[in-house]
Amino acid sequence: MFFYLSKLVWALIQPSTAIALALVLGLLLGWARWRRLGGTLVVLGAAGYIAIAVLSAGQLIIAPLENRFPVNPQILEAPDGILLLGGPIDSQLSAARGQLALFDGAERYVAFVELMRRFPDARGVVSGGNPSLTRDSAGQASHARDLLQKLGFDISRVTFETQARNTHENIVLSRELVAPQADSRWIVITSGYHMPRAVGVMRAQGWPAIAYPVDFRSEGEGGRFFFTTTHGEALEVADLAAKEWLGLFAYYLSGKTSELLPGP
Repeated sequence: MFFYLSKLVWALIQPSTAIALALVLGLLLGWARWRRLGGTLVVLGAAGYIAIAVLSAGQLIIAPLENRFPVNPQILEAPDGILLLGGPIDSQLSAARGQLALFDGAERYVAFVELMRRFPDARGVVSGGNPSLTRDSAGQASHARDLLQKLGFDISRVTFETQARNTHENIVLSRELVAPQADSRWIVITSGYHMPRAVGVMRAQGWPAIAYPVDFRSEGEGGRFFFTTTHGEALEVADLAAKEWLGLFAYYLSGKTSELLPGP
């Protein structure tokens, strides 16, 4: 029940939707008797749009998450396993078109294949179900199996976890499948902005991880933060950042992580 409620609530409060709702509601109230309230909402919606879509302020929000763990970490000792969380696969679109549909974040698979070939004795795990409310198509990991096979990768070393719908389930269900030892070394691959929450859940589950972040949306420290992208992409970055920060708070308050902002 919590999963479905969280999906519905987030659909309404994410920055891109909140801005649109403020503008529409403000105009409707302005045409009615509540002109002052309507005008306030329009001003807030317009200000939010300018800050996020035009100025790309979402870069400032997502950068601290992406800077939390080092990029391209040195891995001197061979790991026992490599865990890939989720993946840039649109399960619904893939099922509808009968063809694999990828979106931003394909770097996750590039890094996974690269590291699996670099460490041939490591066990691989790809975790990801169908996060949609209907779950009427195969999960991301099922499509990932097809993707890796088409790329000519030997999937006999890989375990596919196909039921997880969120980060917590990614970790818990994958851990149940592979039963890692307390002293084992595992690399976890996910997007840079998502890495703090992923590492936090793994630590709470007693599963130490070596963070290997990919798929960055900001240039990091010293990079540009304003006027860096198109309006649509800027709104997407703001939505991603807001979702991750909210997820960190929710996971910390619910006991899924023991740290508010996990780091190295």
